[in-house]
Amino acid sequence: MLIYKATLNIPFGDSNHRGRSYAYREKSRRSLPHFPRTPDALVRAKHMANRMSHLQKYLQAVLDNDVLRNHPIVLEFFEVSELSFIDELGLKAKEGWVLKKSGGRHVPSGICSCCPSCKVKAGYSKRWLVTKDSFVAYMRPTDGSVRTVMLFDRSFKAVCGKDETGRSKCLILSNQHRTLKVKCTSKLAAREWMVEVLKASKRSVYNKLHPYGSFAPPRTDNFAHWFVDGELYFQSVADAIEAAQDEIFITDWWFNPDIFLKRPAVEGNRWKVDELLRTKAKQGVKIFILLYKEVELALGLQSRRTKLKLQQLHPNIKVMRHPDHPPGGIILWAHHEKMVVIDQAIAFLGGLDICYGRWDDFKHRLTDLGSVARVDQTPEKKKRSMITTTSLEMYKNSYSLEEGVVQQMPKQRSVPDLAPTLRHFRAFNFSDVDVPQPIPESDREADEVNSGEGTESEDVVDRSDYRSASLGDIKPTLRDFTPSGGPQGDDWVVPVTLAEERMAYLGVRGNARLWPGKDYCNFVAMDVIQPHIAFQDSVDRSTTPRMPWHDISGVVYGNAARDVARHFIERWNCTKEEKTKQEEGYPYLMPRSSIIHSPLNIDRVKGSTKCKCQILRSADHWSAGVKDFEDSIHQAYLRVIREAKHYIYIENQFFISIAHSREVINGIADALYERIMKAHREKATFRVYVVQPLLPSFMGEVGSDSGKAIHAILHWEYRSMCRGKDSLLERLKANGVANPRHYIVFNGLRNWGELAGGLVTELVYVHSKLLIADDDTVIIGSANINDRSLLGSRDSELAVLVRDTVTVDSIMDGKPYQAGVFASGLRKRLFEEHLGILQGHWKQDVTDPVSEYFFKGVWTLTASNNTINFEKVFCCVPTNSTRTFQQLRGFRECPTLAQTNEKEARKVLKNIRGFLVLTPLNFLSEEDLSPSITTQEGIAPTKLWT
Repeated sequence: MLIYKATLNIPFGDSNHRGRSYAYREKSRRSLPHFPRTPDALVRAKHMANRMSHLQKYLQAVLDNDVLRNHPIVLEFFEVSELSFIDELGLKAKEGWVLKKSGGRHVPSGICSCCPSCKVKAGYSKRWLVTKDSFVAYMRPTDGSVRTVMLFDRSFKAVCGKDETGRSKCLILSNQHRTLKVKCTSKLAAREWMVEVLKASKRSVYNKLHPYGSFAPPRTDNFAHWFVDGELYFQSVADAIEAAQDEIFITDWWFNPDIFLKRPAVEGNRWKVDELLRTKAKQGVKIFILLYKEVELALGLQSRRTKLKLQQLHPNIKVMRHPDHPPGGIILWAHHEKMVVIDQAIAFLGGLDICYGRWDDFKHRLTDLGSVARVDQTPEKKKRSMITTTSLEMYKNSYSLEEGVVQQMPKQRSVPDLAPTLRHFRAFNFSDVDVPQPIPESDREADEVNSGEGTESEDVVDRSDYRSASLGDIKPTLRDFTPSGGPQGDDWVVPVTLAEERMAYLGVRGNARLWPGKDYCNFVAMDVIQPHIAFQDSVDRSTTPRMPWHDISGVVYGNAARDVARHFIERWNCTKEEKTKQEEGYPYLMPRSSIIHSPLNIDRVKGSTKCKCQILRSADHWSAGVKDFEDSIHQAYLRVIREAKHYIYIENQFFISIAHSREVINGIADALYERIMKAHREKATFRVYVVQPLLPSFMGEVGSDSGKAIHAILHWEYRSMCRGKDSLLERLKANGVANPRHYIVFNGLRNWGELAGGLVTELVYVHSKLLIADDDTVIIGSANINDRSLLGSRDSELAVLVRDTVTVDSIMDGKPYQAGVFASGLRKRLFEEHLGILQGHWKQDVTDPVSEYFFKGVWTLTASNNTINFEKVFCCVPTNSTRTFQQLRGFRECPTLAQTNEKEARKVLKNIRGFLVLTPLNFLSEEDLSPSITTQEGIAPTKLWT
């Protein structure tokens, strides 16, 4: 045997070999964790600390082992999943396996889905349940995909036990959207789940009742910014989309992917919406878009074509349309909200859809016939085409940017110098005259400029005096916020638009075409036909002026943006449940934590104001899947109006609110009536400004058969304002307010220009949904003043309530006042645009919106003067001069001054300042504008119009 072993030539280990073998065995033994062998029952109390330390080392050893760490049994033991340590979803809470009952409810069988008697009990399936700080979700074990997300809300409940669920081991979770029934491994496990889920929900801010009944709480120390008109808003949206890292949410009433967000479009398709989204999708950004699915027989939005086009761009772009229109389904109501959310950290919202006709700037041009050419930018030419340094320095001296807040520096400007315009005020006797008279031409400033556009005299300074500065050097806040009561010397110049700055920066000269194709709109003259053919004009721009578009939007950051994103996620998940539940390509979305999130990039909030924000909405079961409707926008409007101390400023597309009416339910007119009556009883100064469109934007001619839809809206608006005993003005008169115009004024906007060698005019369409109160409170959103928007159960809407926390020295009713930076800045910017100060028509301080001098001697007097001069030149409609259809037809047949004596007409037009005009409250006052039952407008339900 020994000889045999020797022939095998087996090596015998020496001491070194045995040492290496021993070391290897020890290393292997140390890498495999060792569980304590002694049972817990046999461990004495004095050894318990050692026992705990031993167990801790054992668990740490398991996690340190690469093989064991990702083993399914180990993950289950530690309650760990793919969602556990994603910081932006919040802290890790309880997770584990449960058996989920299908839908958490009885479901119909596959044979008959309509007969209750055919319903059978569904079975249970294994799911991994996850608890986060603002929601509960579960995943499918086979692929780890998230199969549902239940958001914590004020209706969220968790119960267990036989008495509550019917079974001892069951747990039932419920919120505004659904009820989820799960079976746990034991009665103790069910109770443990209930305790942990309730603990997480109670930590959530969404589990409480918030002011105005909103789903979202007020957010303090939040940054926000406003946008007047579409130019800066669209550019900011473009920059935010380009900066997106993870995901983009978009929803609009009307969404066109062929819109250019930055203009003029001289950089190819770089800033075209579809190309911008395609670029981000290629970079891995997930893009989710919700479109309103219109009734195609009534509206030509072509959302189906838009969906197909967007989804063909890239697989990372997901689009859903809602609602469907089955028999008995949603036909009358619409998804009217507008929002763009970037990485759940930046949210744009307000009145602007990304669609045709919305882009505009403060000049509100009527024509767009120009072309551009790129020119060489030599140093001399650059110097000649620059904005004057004096004007830029004036802005810098007037306002400074510190820590993202606009702060007014020179305190001496808080008290305006009224001397230059007091002569107009003294010449006006408000006690004797009801409607102000026009400003005498002899009192005009010698350097007053033409208010129209399209002529050589349009610009206050020649373009050769502008410098081509970098866009980054000219702060948006300085550009978009003209100082009130600023320098009145010869170096004062009119701010230029972003489009003009871009042209100078890119070396482009000429009159750029700013509204290509169907973006050149006049919705009264012609609806947008075949919107998918984007660059074919709908109207003849050589003969038809465009309808300028005035709108307000805003942007919020941080937790307020999280709330906007949460609303979108709620809608998206609800729509997925309803339409694409089994389609894996449409994922469930999860809200990011409002407790743990990375700090904002300071570049994104530059120029914004620190304030207190709260997101509001109109939502119901059909629109957001919630069991209880929410009308927090309506409630916020009512409270802000009732609590206002000095003034209320309203800009809105509609004003339909009637007291004691069965057809119109909202309480806006009642709240205004009560607040004005309170001021009247107390003999206090209180002002209400209402700016609205002069006519609805329906295609047709008012006074003819094609204008029936226009008549229907005018019927309800005039009933709200001044016609009938329940109208606002008539109620005030009936209760002792002899002249309601001492308290409230209704206005519209109008502009003029030159087209085809002649003078033309068109109303500026007010699409804003805005309320400002007391220079410290603002509501910006998508909700109109009508039942459709405010009741909650009809159109879906979104808004933000902003209360200022940073103030500046100001004046209110002639007394020192601390005005909010956000609210007063927005109000001044609007006043300066409407009165023509921003365009350089004159110089006027707008600091005090309440004083008798300003309310009557500036605002009302300017509106009256402009109204008279517009009618003198153009015989424009609507007008107080026509109270019947017959008078209206005769009025239209009369030749206008613009046609018979253009030289005299231009002289009269020099007296117009800005765009502000009076709403003609007597227009067609002797006609019944309600739709006849024999027309399609009369057949439609009344609530369609209100």
